[in-house]
Amino acid sequence: MTQGSADLGPEVRALLGPLEDAIAAARRVRADNADFLDRTRHRGLRPEERDLMERAAESPGAPESLRRLARRVAAGDLDWADVFSGRAGEDGTAFREAALHTARQHWATAEVARVEPPREALDLDVDPETTSAAIDADLGNALLRGLQR
Repeated sequence: MTQGSADLGPEVRALLGPLEDAIAAARRVRADNADFLDRTRHRGLRPEERDLMERAAESPGAPESLRRLARRVAAGDLDWADVFSGRAGEDGTAFREAALHTARQHWATAEVARVEPPREALDLDVDPETTSAAIDADLGNALLRGLQR
């Protein structure tokens, strides 16, 4: 309960209770998400992820930015965690931008089978097209933020 709500009458407190519970739950989710992001950012890349990056850099179709980063990693100037946390300078920025461009091209042309929305959603007047577009936008924005770090 907020500090000021203790001064309110019981009817108002009863109305505010569910809202305050929802706010507290949202704050817990936000804190859990922040903890998860903090743990994953600080753990660095797993060996299999590092191997994947090194193999990708050796691929004939690898962007030059990735090849430059791989050379810097091999020389010990930085590591792959630096690249993904935004500490690899212009090469890192160029690589993340190329990766985002490639991801957008891939997703823009991907064939996705239509899935009928659940009857329960339709009964609640949920617009599947709007909801799907919002989810796509959220995922795209999350990817963009991750690549821009």
